[in-house]
Amino acid sequence: MRILHLIDPAAAGGGPCTLGLVAAALSHSPQHRHDVLIIGTSAHLALAGRCGLEPLGRIGTPLNRPSLARNAMRKFLRAYESASNKYDLLHAWTPGCGALAASVAGDRRVLTGPVVAHTSGRAGPLEIRRLQRGHVRLLCASPAVRSVYEAAGLDSARLTVLAPAVDRNVIAFSDRLRLRATWGAHEKTFVVGLLGEPARWVDARAAVNAVSRIALGPKEVTVVLHPDSAGRPIAQQWLASLAMPDRLVVDEKIAEPWRIVPGLDAALFMSTAMNASPPAFDSHRRKPPGLLRALLSPSAWPRRLPNILPVLWAMAAGVPVIAETCEALHTIIDDGRTGLLFEPGDPNGAAERILQLYDDPSVRKAISTAAVARIDRSHSPDQFAARLDEAYMCAMSRRVAP
Repeated sequence: MRILHLIDPAAAGGGPCTLGLVAAALSHSPQHRHDVLIIGTSAHLALAGRCGLEPLGRIGTPLNRPSLARNAMRKFLRAYESASNKYDLLHAWTPGCGALAASVAGDRRVLTGPVVAHTSGRAGPLEIRRLQRGHVRLLCASPAVRSVYEAAGLDSARLTVLAPAVDRNVIAFSDRLRLRATWGAHEKTFVVGLLGEPARWVDARAAVNAVSRIALGPKEVTVVLHPDSAGRPIAQQWLASLAMPDRLVVDEKIAEPWRIVPGLDAALFMSTAMNASPPAFDSHRRKPPGLLRALLSPSAWPRRLPNILPVLWAMAAGVPVIAETCEALHTIIDDGRTGLLFEPGDPNGAAERILQLYDDPSVRKAISTAAVARIDRSHSPDQFAARLDEAYMCAMSRRVAP
């Protein structure tokens, strides 16, 4: 089978973690011919290379909307397929790329996902309609994501839950001392990494609020975050006003979590907005609301779901996870066993969980062991590649995936 993979790294579900997932999946699927096309900029092309991919090239996205790149996509397919066989399947890894693939597919099959975060803003309803019209099969990273798309009107028969995977073999555990030296942290410093994808959805203010409650005492805690984290300048100013500017480290490599997790003692997940509610319209309707209503009321559509891939990377490295509780994480984190949960927007709850790990190494060890076992059992690249191949076969035969 000849498969073309389309990835938009600028999309909420198409960043470095997804690029790493694609690289792992392709390396474990030698029975098919795989080509990768980046829908984005030259910087996205370079990012794909850092994440282990060798793309054929890239196509620009007018107004950052992949669905507007139809003409360029058609030209690409004509050029590449004239020199070799036609692609059997277009595998789009984000809903925006799925809408693009559906518009140019012809008699090729189209598969989208596993989707790890919902689109936001006015593009969401339009992409849903294009996926529906194109009869696109959608792979969902969790039952929570599947529920969102069912509520949005997609046929449940074309929605399959496919949990993503991470490859522990790419984590350089020997880099711990080097990373901590780069951050100015000695071995007794408790380093908390603020993870999440995309970085602009990560709440630096809330994380620093939690960490500062601990750092004001005798305990030495440092938080590492991405420069694009929401509220990062305000968080830095706040710590400076408390005479603790060294408690915050900015490192852009945190966007590729496998590069930095060996240096962490805990991984914190606090987002700027947690969406736990279904759309406002009737979930039993078999089609989304009218286009006019969708455009006039984009708030009726879900905007953000946590990307679970950074959580999996922390667990794979044996780094205890502290996260806001939500439906998307309940299938991954067993509170108190494979991670620690707290209520969304509660810095006191986050601080209590950090202290729990800080004060009791036995808790850290138990959570670390259980988390690694969970990754090996349910999120290995071999398992993912096997289930993905099954999804390919179902898409080609138009069967419903189990």
